[in-house]
Amino acid sequence: MTERNTEDRTYDEMQSISLTSQHRSQEHFDNLNQLSVQALQNAIETANMVGKNALDSSNVTNKQTIAHRDLAMDRTWNTQHDQSTDFQEKTFQDAVRAELIIALKDIGVTE
Repeated sequence: MTERNTEDRTYDEMQSISLTSQHRSQEHFDNLNQLSVQALQNAIETANMVGKNALDSSNVTNKQTIAHRDLAMDRTWNTQHDQSTDFQEKTFQDAVRAELIIALKDIGVTE
């Protein structure tokens, strides 16, 4: 009867080792599965962000194109705008001329 108990105990120990090994293997598989799901979610999120940034960039470019088009059309049809631009340029030139005269007077080149 002792021999039978020894056989049972050996069988139980072997079965316990086998079950422990299966549990560890399952835990390892579950961890790998969790990591792969997380990596896939990160890749999808990154792709979504890249797509959103590309769309935002495209929208900005489209808005700039429309603004430039509108400005060109305005300058084509609105001649008053061109005259005001000329006035601003003339005013700027007059201001630079006045500053230049003051500077030349300071160094004694003109009276």
